[in-house]
Amino acid sequence: MNIWLNERPDREGTERLIARLKKVCQPKDKLRVRILPSSRFWPEYVNLLKAPVSKQENYPDIIEFPLTWYDSLLDLDILANTDDLDGATVRRWSPIAALARQSGSLPDANGLLCLPWLTGPLLLYYRADRLRSLGKDPAQMHSYAGWQDCLRSVTLGTDMIALDMPMIFPMSLWWIWSFGGDIIDPLNLMPSFCQAEAISGLTAMIETIIEHRGARFKDDIMPTLYVGGADTIFPDNVFCLFDFHTPEALMSLGGQVACAPAPIRDSRVDTAKTYAFAVTKVGLRQNAESTMSFFETLATDASLWSDAAKYSGMLPADPVLADRALQEIPQENVRATLRSAMRPNKTPAASRFLAPLAKIFFDALYKAALEALNRGKADPVRISAALAKAASEYRLMVALYDGLRIPAPPAQPLLTVKDVR
Repeated sequence: MNIWLNERPDREGTERLIARLKKVCQPKDKLRVRILPSSRFWPEYVNLLKAPVSKQENYPDIIEFPLTWYDSLLDLDILANTDDLDGATVRRWSPIAALARQSGSLPDANGLLCLPWLTGPLLLYYRADRLRSLGKDPAQMHSYAGWQDCLRSVTLGTDMIALDMPMIFPMSLWWIWSFGGDIIDPLNLMPSFCQAEAISGLTAMIETIIEHRGARFKDDIMPTLYVGGADTIFPDNVFCLFDFHTPEALMSLGGQVACAPAPIRDSRVDTAKTYAFAVTKVGLRQNAESTMSFFETLATDASLWSDAAKYSGMLPADPVLADRALQEIPQENVRATLRSAMRPNKTPAASRFLAPLAKIFFDALYKAALEALNRGKADPVRISAALAKAASEYRLMVALYDGLRIPAPPAQPLLTVKDVR
């Protein structure tokens, strides 16, 4: 059985997750796992449409995907739904579907064989001991202006890296939303990432990265955590970590590191990454019993969800299991912050073109960020130009996909002998 997993920042945790998933499979099944980096999500999903029937031995039976891409994958028609099941298998799927709805994060199910299983809210971890040494109030970390002030104070006259954060699509959404912008217009589903508010947010993000040397441009890098006695701390040269993944070691901190929600600029913006498992049509046709058995075990084995969440630095998407996982976190600060961040999260407007829009947008932003790093300055004009071009590419893509054509001008009537006269 083939499973595609999203790449996690913690490689050791990913290896432990894969080993745990292999125990779920039936003895006769050999689990093959492929790890997809975020930059390859959409291209690889689209390539599934091109996979010839004769070469489907490596075709995924189950895929893990960002839940915000639900409508895009639905539109590709590669995921199985209840219409693909016989009566007996429908009855087996019913309790799994009920569990999926219980997560509260699943869009209109449309009968898809899909189960949200892990979620990670955006959190800010920081060195509380360094903040105290500067005489700063930890409450400053809760506001955007206060957080920026702390970043500048911590690095003043030192070689410390003030901020570490992943340069990924969900991270850029938080910056856009914090400045009052959006990635996609909820009314016409056209790009809004090139509008003034969004450009302000993205410029602020890149300026922060440049000033504080704070971006990981690959999503497979997590700062090394040193263990000293009973306390797990950041490396000495890092002040704060801004991410959707919480390393397992950070769940039980000493007094050196504290946890806070994402800083508030004008209003609080809570966002999260949520992963879901889904069965592909080909996978259901080739390995129906194996895929159903996998989901049944996943739906009933609470320890599997708990272990997977720890190894991924996330929480179970099921509210009951998430609450149980929160109760097991020994540090009150981490537990309370995670619980507050689990409230309804902001997500982009649902669109079947959201996934390709995200790729077009982020490819342009990534290049603009690298250019700004080389120049040592974030130029909003250059960023705006790059994203305006990306928006045009998106509109062209949608037009070609939907078969839209510019109407030809009306044909001119032929001249007759009478007209000439």
